[in-house]
Amino acid sequence: MNFNLNKSKTDSSELIWITPKWPLPADDGAKQANTQLIHNLALQGQVIHFCPLITKHELEIDFERAKRDLAVTDVTPIIRPSTTVLRRFLHLLSNPFTALTLAPFAEREVANQIRNVIDRFPDALVVHDGLHCAGWTLRRLEKDARTRPTLIYRAHNVESALWESAAKERPWSSPFGWFLRFQKILMERFERKVAQDSFRVFPVSDVDARIFRSWISESRVITLPIGMATAAVRSEEEVDGSRPLRLLFVGKLDWAPNRDGLLWFLREVWPEVCRVRADIELTIVGSGIPSATLAEKFKMPRVNFLGRVDSLVPHYQACDVTLVPIFYGSGTRVKAIESCIHEKPCLSTALGVEGLDLSGDTHYFRAEDAREWIDTLVSLSNLETAERGKKACLHIRDRFDPVKIARKFGESLRAVPGTEPAVHP
Repeated sequence: MNFNLNKSKTDSSELIWITPKWPLPADDGAKQANTQLIHNLALQGQVIHFCPLITKHELEIDFERAKRDLAVTDVTPIIRPSTTVLRRFLHLLSNPFTALTLAPFAEREVANQIRNVIDRFPDALVVHDGLHCAGWTLRRLEKDARTRPTLIYRAHNVESALWESAAKERPWSSPFGWFLRFQKILMERFERKVAQDSFRVFPVSDVDARIFRSWISESRVITLPIGMATAAVRSEEEVDGSRPLRLLFVGKLDWAPNRDGLLWFLREVWPEVCRVRADIELTIVGSGIPSATLAEKFKMPRVNFLGRVDSLVPHYQACDVTLVPIFYGSGTRVKAIESCIHEKPCLSTALGVEGLDLSGDTHYFRAEDAREWIDTLVSLSNLETAERGKKACLHIRDRFDPVKIARKFGESLRAVPGTEPAVHP
Protein backbone atom coordinates (compact mmCIF):
# COMPACT_ATOMS: atom_id res chain seq x y z
CA MET A 1 0.00 0.00 0.00
CA ASN A 2 1.62 3.24 -1.14
CA PHE A 3 0.79 6.79 -0.16
CA ASN A 4 -2.38 7.72 -2.02
CA LEU A 5 -3.39 11.38 -2.30
CA ASN A 6 -7.11 11.42 -2.97
CA LYS A 7 -8.13 15.09 -3.06
CA SER A 8 -11.86 14.35 -2.83
CA LYS A 9 -11.25 12.38 0.36
CA THR A 10 -9.17 15.10 1.97
CA ASP A 11 -12.10 17.45 1.51
CA SER A 12 -14.29 15.01 3.45
CA SER A 13 -15.30 15.60 7.08
CA GLU A 14 -15.70 11.83 7.54
CA LEU A 15 -13.08 9.89 9.49
CA ILE A 16 -12.62 6.23 10.45
CA TRP A 17 -10.74 6.59 13.72
CA ILE A 18 -8.80 3.53 14.93
CA THR A 19 -7.28 3.34 18.42
CA PRO A 20 -5.07 0.47 19.66
CA LYS A 21 -7.13 0.00 22.85
CA TRP A 22 -10.33 1.11 24.52
CA PRO A 23 -9.71 4.73 25.61
CA LEU A 24 -12.20 5.14 28.46
CA PRO A 25 -11.69 5.95 31.25
CA ALA A 26 -8.89 8.23 30.07
CA ASP A 27 -6.53 7.28 32.88
CA ASP A 28 -3.20 7.38 31.04
CA GLY A 29 -1.44 9.69 28.60
CA ALA A 30 -2.28 7.78 25.42
CA LYS A 31 -5.97 7.54 26.34
CA GLN A 32 -6.16 11.24 27.17
CA ALA A 33 -4.54 12.03 23.83
CA ASN A 34 -7.14 9.82 22.08
CA THR A 35 -10.22 11.14 23.81
CA GLN A 36 -9.40 14.87 23.84
CA LEU A 37 -8.75 15.01 20.10
CA ILE A 38 -11.67 12.75 19.11
CA HIS A 39 -14.17 14.58 21.32
CA ASN A 40 -13.19 18.08 20.20
CA LEU A 41 -13.09 17.13 16.52
CA ALA A 42 -16.59 15.67 16.82
CA LEU A 43 -17.85 18.83 18.53
CA GLN A 44 -16.40 20.83 15.63
CA GLY A 45 -18.50 18.90 13.11
CA GLN A 46 -16.29 15.98 12.06
CA VAL A 47 -18.19 12.76 11.37
CA ILE A 48 -16.18 10.11 13.23
CA HIS A 49 -16.69 6.37 12.89
CA PHE A 50 -14.86 5.19 15.98
CA CYS A 51 -13.11 1.79 15.79
CA PRO A 52 -11.27 0.80 18.98
CA LEU A 53 -9.24 -2.40 18.96
CA ILE A 54 -10.36 -4.52 21.91
CA THR A 55 -10.25 -8.16 23.03
CA LYS A 56 -13.38 -10.33 23.24
CA HIS A 57 -13.24 -9.96 27.05
CA GLU A 58 -14.09 -6.26 26.66
CA LEU A 59 -17.33 -6.75 24.74
CA GLU A 60 -19.37 -5.89 27.85
CA ILE A 61 -18.35 -2.22 27.43
CA ASP A 62 -21.30 0.19 27.14
CA PHE A 63 -20.60 1.37 23.58
CA GLU A 64 -23.68 3.58 23.44
CA ARG A 65 -22.52 5.54 26.47
CA ALA A 66 -19.06 5.85 24.94
CA LYS A 67 -20.66 7.13 21.76
CA ARG A 68 -22.33 9.89 23.75
CA ASP A 69 -19.25 10.70 25.85
CA LEU A 70 -16.97 11.02 22.81
CA ALA A 71 -19.69 12.64 20.61
CA VAL A 72 -18.79 10.27 17.75
CA THR A 73 -21.24 9.16 15.06
CA ASP A 74 -20.94 5.44 15.75
CA VAL A 75 -18.74 2.88 17.52
CA THR A 76 -17.60 -0.31 15.78
CA PRO A 77 -15.27 -2.36 17.99
CA ILE A 78 -12.55 -4.33 16.21
CA ILE A 79 -11.86 -7.60 18.03
CA ARG A 80 -8.20 -8.56 18.25
CA PRO A 81 -6.60 -11.63 19.83
CA SER A 82 -5.51 -11.45 23.45
CA THR A 83 -1.77 -11.12 24.00
CA THR A 84 -0.39 -14.27 25.60
CA VAL A 85 3.08 -15.73 26.01
CA LEU A 86 2.11 -18.66 23.78
CA ARG A 87 0.81 -16.41 21.01
CA ARG A 88 4.00 -14.36 21.08
CA PHE A 89 6.13 -17.49 20.91
CA LEU A 90 4.14 -18.82 17.95
CA HIS A 91 4.42 -15.44 16.26
CA LEU A 92 8.21 -15.50 16.62
CA LEU A 93 8.27 -18.92 14.96
CA SER A 94 5.81 -18.20 12.16
CA ASN A 95 6.57 -14.56 11.36
CA PRO A 96 9.98 -13.58 12.76
CA PHE A 97 10.27 -10.49 10.55
CA THR A 98 7.29 -8.67 12.07
CA ALA A 99 7.93 -6.78 15.32
CA LEU A 100 6.71 -8.80 18.29
CA THR A 101 4.34 -6.21 19.77
CA LEU A 102 2.60 -5.75 16.40
CA ALA A 103 1.50 -9.40 16.23
CA PRO A 104 -2.03 -9.08 17.78
CA PHE A 105 -2.80 -6.11 15.51
CA ALA A 106 -1.59 -7.79 12.31
CA GLU A 107 -3.87 -10.84 12.48
CA ARG A 108 -5.95 -11.56 9.38
CA GLU A 109 -9.26 -11.31 11.26
CA VAL A 110 -8.32 -7.81 12.46
CA ALA A 111 -7.52 -6.69 8.91
CA ASN A 112 -10.79 -8.15 7.61
CA GLN A 113 -12.86 -6.32 10.24
CA ILE A 114 -11.19 -2.98 9.46
CA ARG A 115 -11.62 -3.59 5.73
CA ASN A 116 -15.34 -4.14 6.29
CA VAL A 117 -15.60 -0.74 7.97
CA ILE A 118 -13.71 0.89 5.10
CA ASP A 119 -16.11 -0.72 2.63
CA ARG A 120 -19.04 0.78 4.55
CA PHE A 121 -17.51 4.28 4.47
CA PRO A 122 -15.36 4.37 1.31
CA ASP A 123 -14.99 8.17 1.26
CA ALA A 124 -13.67 8.41 4.84
CA LEU A 125 -10.05 9.03 5.79
CA VAL A 126 -8.55 6.34 8.04
CA VAL A 127 -6.83 7.71 11.14
CA HIS A 128 -4.30 5.48 12.94
CA ASP A 129 -4.20 6.93 16.46
CA GLY A 130 -0.94 5.25 17.46
CA LEU A 131 1.41 3.00 15.53
CA HIS A 132 0.16 -0.41 16.63
CA CYS A 133 -3.36 0.09 15.29
CA ALA A 134 -1.81 0.35 11.80
CA GLY A 135 -0.66 -3.27 12.15
CA TRP A 136 -3.53 -4.44 9.93
CA THR A 137 -1.81 -2.81 6.93
CA LEU A 138 0.78 -5.60 7.07
CA ARG A 139 -1.91 -7.93 5.73
CA ARG A 140 -2.38 -8.11 1.96
CA LEU A 141 -6.06 -8.91 1.41
CA GLU A 142 -8.02 -9.38 -1.79
CA LYS A 143 -10.01 -6.25 -1.04
CA ASP A 144 -6.85 -4.11 -1.02
CA ALA A 145 -6.91 -3.78 -4.80
CA ARG A 146 -10.50 -2.53 -4.77
CA THR A 147 -10.46 0.21 -2.13
CA ARG A 148 -7.32 2.12 -1.20
CA PRO A 149 -8.05 4.38 1.76
CA THR A 150 -6.25 7.61 2.46
CA LEU A 151 -4.35 7.15 5.72
CA ILE A 152 -3.55 9.58 8.53
CA TYR A 153 -1.00 8.76 11.23
CA ARG A 154 -1.17 10.32 14.71
CA ALA A 155 2.25 9.46 16.17
CA HIS A 156 2.27 9.45 19.97
CA ASN A 157 6.02 8.81 19.98
CA VAL A 158 8.76 7.22 17.91
CA GLU A 159 8.23 3.56 18.82
CA SER A 160 11.55 2.35 17.45
CA ALA A 161 13.33 4.80 19.77
CA LEU A 162 11.85 2.98 22.78
CA TRP A 163 13.27 -0.33 21.55
CA GLU A 164 16.61 1.34 20.91
CA SER A 165 16.71 2.75 24.45
CA ALA A 166 15.87 -0.65 25.92
CA ALA A 167 18.59 -2.28 23.80
CA LYS A 168 21.22 0.13 25.09
CA GLU A 169 20.65 -1.25 28.58
CA ARG A 170 21.84 -4.68 27.40
CA PRO A 171 25.39 -5.53 26.27
CA TRP A 172 26.01 -6.61 22.68
CA SER A 173 27.17 -9.97 24.01
CA SER A 174 23.73 -10.65 25.54
CA PRO A 175 21.27 -12.72 23.43
CA PHE A 176 18.42 -10.57 24.76
CA GLY A 177 20.37 -7.48 23.72
CA TRP A 178 20.56 -8.85 20.17
CA PHE A 179 16.83 -9.60 20.28
CA LEU A 180 15.98 -6.03 21.36
CA ARG A 181 18.17 -4.55 18.63
CA PHE A 182 16.53 -6.75 16.02
CA GLN A 183 13.07 -5.69 17.25
CA LYS A 184 14.17 -2.07 16.96
CA ILE A 185 15.11 -2.65 13.31
CA LEU A 186 11.77 -4.32 12.57
CA MET A 187 9.79 -1.60 14.32
CA GLU A 188 11.62 1.20 12.54
CA ARG A 189 11.04 -0.48 9.18
CA PHE A 190 7.30 -0.64 9.90
CA GLU A 191 7.24 2.88 11.35
CA ARG A 192 8.85 4.30 8.21
CA LYS A 193 6.37 2.42 6.03
CA VAL A 194 3.37 3.76 7.95
CA ALA A 195 4.73 7.30 7.64
CA GLN A 196 5.42 6.89 3.92
CA ASP A 197 1.91 5.52 3.29
CA SER A 198 0.19 8.36 5.16
CA PHE A 199 -1.22 11.57 3.73
CA ARG A 200 -0.38 13.30 7.00
CA VAL A 201 1.80 12.41 9.98
CA PHE A 202 1.02 14.25 13.22
CA PRO A 203 3.79 13.79 15.83
CA VAL A 204 3.15 15.22 19.28
CA SER A 205 6.52 17.00 19.62
CA ASP A 206 9.01 18.85 17.42
CA VAL A 207 11.71 16.38 18.45
CA ASP A 208 9.70 13.47 17.03
CA ALA A 209 8.73 15.53 13.99
CA ARG A 210 12.39 15.94 13.02
CA ILE A 211 12.76 12.17 12.87
CA PHE A 212 9.70 11.75 10.66
CA ARG A 213 10.89 14.55 8.38
CA SER A 214 14.08 12.59 7.80
CA TRP A 215 11.89 9.78 6.42
CA ILE A 216 9.23 11.60 4.36
CA SER A 217 8.42 14.96 2.79
CA GLU A 218 8.64 17.78 5.34
CA SER A 219 5.26 19.27 4.36
CA ARG A 220 3.44 16.07 5.27
CA VAL A 221 4.64 16.22 8.90
CA ILE A 222 2.90 18.61 11.28
CA THR A 223 3.62 18.82 15.00
CA LEU A 224 0.33 18.60 16.87
CA PRO A 225 0.68 18.58 20.67
CA ILE A 226 -1.61 16.58 22.92
CA GLY A 227 -4.64 18.63 23.89
CA MET A 228 -5.40 18.87 27.58
CA ALA A 229 -8.45 20.48 29.16
CA THR A 230 -7.47 23.35 31.46
CA ALA A 231 -10.49 23.53 33.73
CA ALA A 232 -8.54 22.32 36.74
CA VAL A 233 -9.89 22.95 40.23
CA ARG A 234 -7.39 25.22 41.94
CA SER A 235 -7.12 26.07 45.59
CA GLU A 236 -6.88 29.72 46.58
CA GLU A 237 -5.69 28.89 50.09
CA GLU A 238 -2.60 30.64 51.35
CA VAL A 239 0.43 28.36 51.18
CA ASP A 240 1.50 27.03 54.57
CA GLY A 241 5.27 27.24 54.48
CA SER A 242 5.65 25.29 57.72
CA ARG A 243 4.14 21.97 56.63
CA PRO A 244 6.12 19.12 55.02
CA LEU A 245 7.00 19.27 51.34
CA ARG A 246 4.68 16.88 49.50
CA LEU A 247 5.96 15.13 46.39
CA LEU A 248 3.80 13.30 43.86
CA PHE A 249 4.72 10.76 41.18
CA VAL A 250 2.03 9.91 38.61
CA GLY A 251 2.50 7.44 35.79
CA LYS A 252 1.92 3.94 34.42
CA LEU A 253 4.19 1.66 36.39
CA ASP A 254 4.47 -0.94 33.63
CA TRP A 255 5.72 1.59 31.06
CA ALA A 256 9.49 1.17 30.97
CA PRO A 257 10.60 4.86 31.10
CA ASN A 258 8.32 5.48 34.12
CA ARG A 259 9.26 2.25 35.88
CA ASP A 260 13.00 2.68 35.42
CA GLY A 261 12.96 6.37 36.32
CA LEU A 262 10.99 5.84 39.53
CA LEU A 263 13.19 2.90 40.54
CA TRP A 264 16.29 5.05 39.96
CA PHE A 265 14.79 7.83 42.11
CA LEU A 266 13.96 5.50 44.99
CA ARG A 267 17.41 3.90 44.87
CA GLU A 268 19.68 6.85 44.21
CA VAL A 269 17.87 9.92 45.54
CA TRP A 270 15.18 9.18 48.13
CA PRO A 271 17.33 7.58 50.89
CA GLU A 272 19.71 10.55 51.02
CA VAL A 273 16.86 13.09 50.91
CA CYS A 274 15.12 11.35 53.82
CA ARG A 275 18.36 11.20 55.79
CA VAL A 276 18.91 14.96 55.49
CA ARG A 277 15.33 16.21 55.55
CA ALA A 278 12.54 15.04 57.88
CA ASP A 279 9.73 17.26 56.53
CA ILE A 280 9.18 15.59 53.16
CA GLU A 281 6.67 12.99 51.88
CA LEU A 282 6.20 11.07 48.61
CA THR A 283 2.92 9.78 47.16
CA ILE A 284 3.01 7.41 44.18
CA VAL A 285 -0.07 7.03 41.97
CA GLY A 286 -0.02 4.74 38.97
CA SER A 287 -1.86 2.01 37.14
CA GLY A 288 -0.15 -1.14 35.94
CA ILE A 289 1.50 -3.86 37.98
CA PRO A 290 4.92 -2.76 39.27
CA SER A 291 7.88 -5.11 39.11
CA ALA A 292 8.78 -6.98 42.29
CA THR A 293 11.89 -4.83 42.69
CA LEU A 294 9.90 -1.61 42.41
CA ALA A 295 7.12 -2.85 44.72
CA GLU A 296 9.71 -3.60 47.40
CA LYS A 297 10.88 0.03 47.25
CA PHE A 298 7.35 1.24 48.03
CA LYS A 299 7.94 0.05 51.62
CA MET A 300 10.58 2.74 52.14
CA PRO A 301 10.01 5.42 54.82
CA ARG A 302 7.62 8.26 53.99
CA VAL A 303 6.49 6.62 50.72
CA ASN A 304 2.73 6.23 50.22
CA PHE A 305 1.79 4.01 47.26
CA LEU A 306 -1.86 4.33 46.16
CA GLY A 307 -1.91 2.45 42.84
CA ARG A 308 -4.70 3.42 40.47
CA VAL A 309 -7.10 6.12 41.72
CA ASP A 310 -10.48 7.32 40.45
CA SER A 311 -9.41 10.96 40.25
CA LEU A 312 -6.01 12.64 40.25
CA VAL A 313 -7.40 16.07 41.12
CA PRO A 314 -7.22 15.77 44.94
CA HIS A 315 -3.69 14.38 44.73
CA TYR A 316 -2.49 17.24 42.55
CA GLN A 317 -4.17 19.70 44.89
CA ALA A 318 -2.45 18.17 47.93
CA CYS A 319 1.08 18.07 46.50
CA ASP A 320 3.69 20.79 46.09
CA VAL A 321 5.76 19.39 43.25
CA THR A 322 5.55 16.39 40.91
CA LEU A 323 8.46 14.12 39.96
CA VAL A 324 9.35 13.27 36.35
CA PRO A 325 12.56 11.19 36.46
CA ILE A 326 12.55 10.31 32.74
CA PHE A 327 15.84 9.38 31.07
CA TYR A 328 14.69 7.91 27.75
CA GLY A 329 11.65 7.69 25.49
CA SER A 330 9.90 10.11 23.15
CA GLY A 331 6.52 11.77 22.70
CA THR A 332 4.84 14.38 24.87
CA ARG A 333 4.92 14.04 28.66
CA VAL A 334 1.21 14.14 29.40
CA LYS A 335 1.66 14.00 33.18
CA ALA A 336 3.97 17.00 33.06
CA ILE A 337 1.30 18.96 31.18
CA GLU A 338 -1.33 17.79 33.65
CA SER A 339 0.84 18.87 36.56
CA CYS A 340 1.29 22.37 35.13
CA ILE A 341 -2.44 22.69 34.48
CA HIS A 342 -3.01 22.08 38.19
CA GLU A 343 -0.44 24.80 39.01
CA LYS A 344 2.07 22.24 40.27
CA PRO A 345 5.61 22.48 38.89
CA CYS A 346 7.69 19.44 38.00
CA LEU A 347 11.06 18.41 39.29
CA SER A 348 12.32 16.79 36.12
CA THR A 349 15.10 15.99 33.73
CA ALA A 350 15.08 18.07 30.56
CA LEU A 351 13.91 14.98 28.68
CA GLY A 352 10.99 14.61 31.07
CA VAL A 353 9.45 17.90 29.88
CA GLU A 354 10.69 17.68 26.29
CA GLY A 355 8.41 19.38 23.79
CA LEU A 356 6.64 21.53 26.40
CA ASP A 357 8.82 24.63 25.95
CA LEU A 358 9.28 25.00 29.71
CA SER A 359 12.16 26.90 31.28
CA GLY A 360 14.15 25.27 34.08
CA ASP A 361 14.62 28.72 35.62
CA THR A 362 10.96 29.73 35.55
CA HIS A 363 8.46 26.91 35.00
CA TYR A 364 9.98 23.74 36.47
CA PHE A 365 12.94 22.58 38.54
CA ARG A 366 15.56 20.89 36.39
CA ALA A 367 17.85 18.15 37.72
CA GLU A 368 19.79 15.62 35.66
CA ASP A 369 21.87 13.47 37.99
CA ALA A 370 21.34 12.12 41.51
CA ARG A 371 23.32 14.91 43.17
CA GLU A 372 21.21 17.63 41.50
CA TRP A 373 17.96 15.86 42.45
CA ILE A 374 19.09 15.52 46.06
CA ASP A 375 20.30 19.12 46.36
CA THR A 376 17.05 20.47 44.89
CA LEU A 377 14.80 18.46 47.18
CA VAL A 378 16.82 19.21 50.30
CA SER A 379 16.55 22.97 49.76
CA LEU A 380 13.11 23.26 48.10
CA SER A 381 10.23 25.05 49.89
CA ASN A 382 6.53 24.84 49.17
CA LEU A 383 6.49 28.63 48.81
CA GLU A 384 8.90 28.32 45.87
CA THR A 385 6.86 25.57 44.26
CA ALA A 386 3.62 27.56 44.52
CA GLU A 387 5.14 30.54 42.71
CA ARG A 388 6.66 28.43 39.94
CA GLY A 389 3.47 26.38 39.54
CA LYS A 390 1.42 29.47 38.71
CA LYS A 391 3.93 30.51 36.04
CA ALA A 392 3.92 27.01 34.55
CA CYS A 393 0.12 26.98 34.31
CA LEU A 394 -0.03 30.33 32.54
CA HIS A 395 2.61 29.18 30.07
CA ILE A 396 1.08 25.80 29.27
CA ARG A 397 -2.66 26.37 28.96
CA ASP A 398 -2.77 28.09 25.55
CA ARG A 399 -0.20 25.85 23.88
CA PHE A 400 -2.13 22.69 24.77
CA ASP A 401 -5.68 23.99 24.35
CA PRO A 402 -7.57 20.92 23.01
CA VAL A 403 -10.06 23.01 21.01
CA LYS A 404 -7.30 24.82 19.10
CA ILE A 405 -5.40 21.59 18.50
CA ALA A 406 -8.49 19.81 17.13
CA ARG A 407 -9.17 22.75 14.83
CA LYS A 408 -5.60 22.67 13.51
CA PHE A 409 -5.90 18.93 12.88
CA GLY A 410 -9.04 19.41 10.79
CA GLU A 411 -7.55 22.31 8.82
CA SER A 412 -4.39 20.33 8.09
CA LEU A 413 -6.37 17.49 6.53
CA ARG A 414 -7.97 19.80 3.98
CA ALA A 415 -4.66 21.26 2.76
CA VAL A 416 -2.68 19.44 0.06
CA PRO A 417 0.87 18.51 1.11
CA GLY A 418 3.44 20.67 -0.58
CA THR A 419 1.24 23.75 -0.86
CA GLU A 420 1.73 25.10 2.65
CA PRO A 421 4.36 25.08 5.41
CA ALA A 422 3.98 22.88 8.48
CA VAL A 423 2.32 24.91 11.22
CA HIS A 424 3.10 24.50 14.89
CA PRO A 425 0.39 25.73 17.30
